Amino acid sequence: MKILRSLLTVGALALLLVPAEIAVRISGIVDFPLYVANNEIGYIPAPSQSGDFLRKNHWQFNSKSMGALEFAPSDAVDTLLIGDSVVLGGNPYREEDRLGPQLKTVLQHPVWPISAGSWGLRNELQYLKLHPEVVQSSDQIIFVSNNGDFGEASSWSCEKTHPRSHPAWATLYVFKKYVWDWESCGQVPSNLLVTPGNWKTDLREFLAASSKQQAASKLSSFFIPTRTKPKEVKICAA
Repeated sequence: MKILRSLLTVGALALLLVPAEIAVRISGIVDFPLYVANNEIGYIPAPSQSGDFLRKNHWQFNSKSMGALEFAPSDAVDTLLIGDSVVLGGNPYREEDRLGPQLKTVLQHPVWPISAGSWGLRNELQYLKLHPEVVQSSDQIIFVSNNGDFGEASSWSCEKTHPRSHPAWATLYVFKKYVWDWESCGQVPSNLLVTPGNWKTDLREFLAASSKQQAASKLSSFFIPTRTKPKEVKICAA
């Protein structure tokens, strides 16, 4: 009798969970971008992927992890836009509503956004170091920063904020992310910890390399403070 009750209980749960799993997957709530994590750049959107979060918010990343079509420098002014979640926008935003496409509409020339949530300046400079061809092909580079970006590079620490794979059980993922997560984030695996450094040193090295290669005609940094109006600071590569 106990075995029969157990089987009935399992069957009842299956009848509830299977439709819930199907409904969650159909909703598109787990159709989100994935990340690649390592101890060199910390983490970055995986290249060459696309999807539609909630079946309505389209997103895409090209082979260089930019939130755009395939990188193809034009005869016009090509702008590389680099930053954190302000540039990324995230799942709640349609691609056309994010900062890169909006800036492209205003400037009327190509804008190539590269970003990741909680990236710091050292993460961003590492991307530029790893992709010198992007720097050389960009006519101007715009950094978007806030007061939390001037420290150590951000390292990967959580599947909930920067997932590296899609969940085997979508229902469980949604419950943990939006209802109750019994696993804490924040502990960086030792093999994914970015080597400590100094953002000032990294920036000087980048500016020196850019000056020698004559890669970028103008660098601009836009700082987003929490209490005052944003201020533009232009940095000359020469």
